[in-house]
Amino acid sequence: DWSSDVCSSDLMADIDYGKIEALVREAGGMMRTARLSGGSVHKKDENANFVTDYDTAIQRFLIEHFRALLPEAGYYGEEDMEGVSRSSAGEYVFYIDPIDGTTNFMLGYNHSCVSVGLAHRGTIIAGFVYNPFTDEMYTGIRGRGSTLNGRPLRLEDKPLAEGIAGFDCTRYNEGTGELIDILFAA
Repeated sequence: DWSSDVCSSDLMADIDYGKIEALVREAGGMMRTARLSGGSVHKKDENANFVTDYDTAIQRFLIEHFRALLPEAGYYGEEDMEGVSRSSAGEYVFYIDPIDGTTNFMLGYNHSCVSVGLAHRGTIIAGFVYNPFTDEMYTGIRGRGSTLNGRPLRLEDKPLAEGIAGFDCTRYNEGTGELIDILFAA
């Protein structure tokens, strides 16, 4: 009902989005200055799916600092939660991909980012995507719009033929192996 919407808007207004952004930037700094060694890269269960010690360190850093901002929040991280229960239930939930583009990161292709979403009662209310190699911070906050490094983003209504389309072609997504083989066939 309307009164609960007003209440939730008041709750969302009390969140320090600037502090969340600063923490995501700090986590990105950890990625930017990382120096991988052979022992810091680990293979996950699936084909060509990796995790680095930096993935888990950055996720741990973010959870630790987000707890100070929203102690009641739950967390859903891509990597091992190391004693933190993975929960997408609760008033607030942070969704964390500490290094979005781990394979790029491992190969020194500086097209990786820290991605964080924040949900309130099951609805995404904010998102932060930071590429520390280009110093680009994309932020979207429900009711406030989206920005790139603080500048409002303006989207044009254009057909796909006049735009750019991006796609993900990782081998470890279920059911994509044969399609990727076709995509990269010579």
